[in-house]
Amino acid sequence: MANFKVAALVFLILISLTGCSEKNEEIEKQEVEPSFSFEQKEQEFTVVNYLPAMEEFIKAAEENPDNKDELYKKIVHGSLRDHGLGYSILEEWIFAVPFDLAKLEASVTELTEQKEQYEEAIKEALVLSADLLPGENKTIHVFPALPEFARSMEEVDYVAGFVWEKGDMVLLLDPRFNEDSLKQTVAHEYHHMVYEEKQNNVLFTVAERTVMEGKADVFAKIIYPDQIPPWASFSSEYEKANAIENFKAFNQSADPEIIIEFHNGNPVKQIPQWAHYKIGNDMVQTYLSEHPEMSIPEWTALETEAFLKNSGYQDAEQ
Repeated sequence: MANFKVAALVFLILISLTGCSEKNEEIEKQEVEPSFSFEQKEQEFTVVNYLPAMEEFIKAAEENPDNKDELYKKIVHGSLRDHGLGYSILEEWIFAVPFDLAKLEASVTELTEQKEQYEEAIKEALVLSADLLPGENKTIHVFPALPEFARSMEEVDYVAGFVWEKGDMVLLLDPRFNEDSLKQTVAHEYHHMVYEEKQNNVLFTVAERTVMEGKADVFAKIIYPDQIPPWASFSSEYEKANAIENFKAFNQSADPEIIIEFHNGNPVKQIPQWAHYKIGNDMVQTYLSEHPEMSIPEWTALETEAFLKNSGYQDAEQ
């Protein structure tokens, strides 16, 4: 739901058995392969599943609880590096050391049972997205969401997505995930990835981020028209008016704190939660209704200023 470079929001099975259980061990490992790849429109996708790494960590931490932090960095963070995911300062939060191993183990077990379901959903969304908007090769990293994130995950149907860096999408899943929301999230984040491929210089101002999120939501809605995410629409005209007033005042700001306010909301300034999604959605849909001849690749590559101009979201002097 968000691009990791500009916002914070709210990971992963190697079972050592001996003797007559060796055959069962082989079956278990086949059930949870660490990754699979496929091609669509000459674009290669690799989906990496971090359940094996997380299970390995849980087992090691239960045997050596005093060394939990180091084990997590070695096993889980090490698995990130093995699969090409670069370091970010947000890593210590998003991929933080979990506290409640019992809850995490239960979550990992349930997600293991759901693996076929969510991997099919991810693949479907990627295939449909690539058909409409071809791009470069991509890797999707699938993590179990930490139990500590439960409240934040509930707000987004227990699915969160991020573009970590060029070519890498991260998905956080809670076992209670909504499959339709998962598909919508994958399509949304896919659009972010291709958008960044097409832009020579992405300026992370409030305006840039707002239009970027609007484009991604509109793209996802083209693929899944019945999926209406809770962050995409204003709840009232009053909320919309306050969002527009603040957007006019701050749309050229690149201040990270202000950008986060347009994500999390600020009651003092009367900025609603997810304001940039709501404004962006409205702005992009309005623009496209006036330019129906534009193809998806064309409006994906279109500069932010084109959407701002005559949108009603920009003061005359701007």
